[in-house]
Amino acid sequence: MRFLRPSSYRPGTRSAFRALSRRIRAALPAARIEEIGSSSVPGLLSKGDLDIFVGVEPGAFGKAKRALKGLGFAEKRGTHRDRSLWPFTARGLPVDAGIQLVALSSKYEFFIRFRDLLRRRPRLRAEYNRVKRGCTPLGPSVYRRVKSRFIERVLAGNPAGPIKVASARQR
Repeated sequence: MRFLRPSSYRPGTRSAFRALSRRIRAALPAARIEEIGSSSVPGLLSKGDLDIFVGVEPGAFGKAKRALKGLGFAEKRGTHRDRSLWPFTARGLPVDAGIQLVALSSKYEFFIRFRDLLRRRPRLRAEYNRVKRGCTPLGPSVYRRVKSRFIERVLAGNPAGPIKVASARQR
């Protein structure tokens, strides 16, 4: 895994977010559109990609899926999806971009909660950067497991204590 400092990825993710959010807003004017993921938090290391939260009322979820497909976004394959979460990818940008279509008031609003915790807590950001640095020699699937454990621990209200990278390698 390779992680970048904000100065090397942030201009590209900022520009891509503005462009994509305008397109999404035109198709889904009532949607809650926010940047999430590492690029949305000052000082975080990142793979240099962009993640966007598109929240819609549960009754509008199907219509929103069709609208995002109509904008040319591809459904992201090989990842979790259900009636409240539908991931997409955007092509043709200078950065990789993922769009998380989320039914508002669902458990998937954790994307926003996690981002906000990182923004408010410098020590938590520093710990997350340490976790990422520890994953540098690992592959993407192990990194995702390690990252998921960190996120789960933080959201459970237990931000202290190291994430065991070595045990994640074995699973």
